[in-house]
Amino acid sequence: MTGPARGEAAAFSSAGLVALVIASLRREDPRLLPADLRDVDPMRGAMFDPSAKRAILDHAYRRGGAAPLLRVGRILPEVAHSPTIAVLAASRHPAVLAEKWMRFERYHHSDNRTAIAVELDSYACTRASKMPGATPAPCENVLICGVLAGLVALAGGVDVGVEIGGRQAGADGDFEIAALDDAATGQFTIAWRDFAPRCPEPREGSHEPRGGASATGRLAALLKADPGRNWRLDEASGALGLSTRTLQRALTDEGRSFSTVMRGARFDEAGRMLIETDSPLAEIGYCCGYADQAHFQRDFQRAANMTPARFRQTARL
Repeated sequence: MTGPARGEAAAFSSAGLVALVIASLRREDPRLLPADLRDVDPMRGAMFDPSAKRAILDHAYRRGGAAPLLRVGRILPEVAHSPTIAVLAASRHPAVLAEKWMRFERYHHSDNRTAIAVELDSYACTRASKMPGATPAPCENVLICGVLAGLVALAGGVDVGVEIGGRQAGADGDFEIAALDDAATGQFTIAWRDFAPRCPEPREGSHEPRGGASATGRLAALLKADPGRNWRLDEASGALGLSTRTLQRALTDEGRSFSTVMRGARFDEAGRMLIETDSPLAEIGYCCGYADQAHFQRDFQRAANMTPARFRQTARL
């Protein structure tokens, strides 16, 4: 099955996420998958037809209820090497993870989106469709709840639990809950007792580049440590132990700006992934912090005078 042919702005699903769902469901019970299902290889392309994805989820939901889809997040530690999962898991705060997930959905032009309100120790999530008069299917809501819960745990959440469709799953993560109220699955809560990021905030001065401590070099090193994060100037300056004005002045003195250093860091990471990995272009664009595939293509070509695909081909001659 391939992605839709409605053009670059068409809705599509992440092939990597679909492959993850298939692997998890097959491990739990092969009967949860349609008999005529063909495996998905995300290395051959990052896009997947959303209607085909919904068919897979609906089949699993009708046969197994909510628990198998809620448990998909459990398999995430086994695929933590995947570039997209690695970027999400590297989030140092729940708010950063929430921002990355919402950008993930926008990047893939998903018809259904998740609005995440970040509280001290929980997410309040609301699912909605971009299509007039449409609502996300309960099976999709349940899956996103399970994946987000798994990502919170992978990033450092302790004793993660969920509440969805009028039911709660205990913090032990068993997710063995009875039938849900389908109409109430569009809003759910993910909570955690504590959050101990596996990638803690860098210590002041920990991003010293080789050959000197220029503001540009220090900032670039910081941004490259988590290129998928939508860094703000105040966040970056704080991580570097500088005031916002001090960092701005230092960058200006070096003929740079925050935005130009950010674009350079993203370009460098994209170039590395194009050379060193076989990840699809769409996945690379997301992992490097771009808003969408068109933005990635445009910025990369402006910097390299060639498309990402041509760059990869040339680099491997």
